[in-house]
Amino acid sequence: MVKVAHKYIRGGMIARVIRIIIINLPFLSIFMFTNLPSIELKVSLDFLTLSIIAAIIMIIFEIPKIYYSNKKIMLKLSYDVKLKNLFSRFSEVTLVPITEELFYRGVLSFSLLNVKAQLLMIVSVILFNIAHFVGRGVKNPIYYLKLTLFSIIAIFIYLKTKNIIYPVIFHILYNIPYFITEMRIYLYKRRFQNE
Repeated sequence: MVKVAHKYIRGGMIARVIRIIIINLPFLSIFMFTNLPSIELKVSLDFLTLSIIAAIIMIIFEIPKIYYSNKKIMLKLSYDVKLKNLFSRFSEVTLVPITEELFYRGVLSFSLLNVKAQLLMIVSVILFNIAHFVGRGVKNPIYYLKLTLFSIIAIFIYLKTKNIIYPVIFHILYNIPYFITEMRIYLYKRRFQNE
């Protein structure tokens, strides 16, 4: 029963594309009730550097995990990554960071002195953690401390730059090592299946 439900809910490639889009639409519906965040496509080198450095700092916390996952022996023992799984992971470096940053950071006010803005920041961090708990079900408290730190840094970047593009860049850069790991597992498994 569970396998049948999983097959039809998760589905093939087309079903995954539709699911990823449908899941992200409700997040964006909040902008029917509030203004869109500031989006300026003219990129400042200073703010871009801030986003890159912040992502590198967050990735440093993940180096042991990423290194362990990329060891050749772990590639052999890891689960089989299918192309549809890879597509889902790819959405985590494309569509998902844009949607999450618009939803979790885009509704924030620029004034830290405003009590309402401070409350929104706290709610943003809590909702971000809840969404990742529901999506992944991880029970390790360290995981949620990292998510909290990630959220606080993304909020800081947004408030400092007053442009949602920079937290999106930070988020994409942070997710890239996980996509690369998944891609390596996929390519490794394909190579040895063909031998």
